[in-house]
Amino acid sequence: NVIESIPEIDKWVVMCSSGMPTIQIAMKKSVVLQAAIYTLSGQEVARVSSRQFTSGQHKLQFSTGALASGTYMVTLMSNNRKETKKLMIQ
Repeated sequence: NVIESIPEIDKWVVMCSSGMPTIQIAMKKSVVLQAAIYTLSGQEVARVSSRQFTSGQHKLQFSTGALASGTYMVTLMSNNRKETKKLMIQ
């Protein structure tokens, strides 16, 4: 079972400007996170990061060059936990 919450994350936001989306993450504790982009049907289209994040602020930027305009889901995963937010690409 996947739990829809990662307790080590204080908060996170997805922003998109100038064709370069940014994921900003505020970590309470150190944890290994995977960040990936999915279509609405659940197909992974990009792996943004898969590494250890320490407590504090982190910023991940990625190019949307290969992605068509539309709505995608940004998912952060750690162990059997995940959190998801929408991303609009124009």
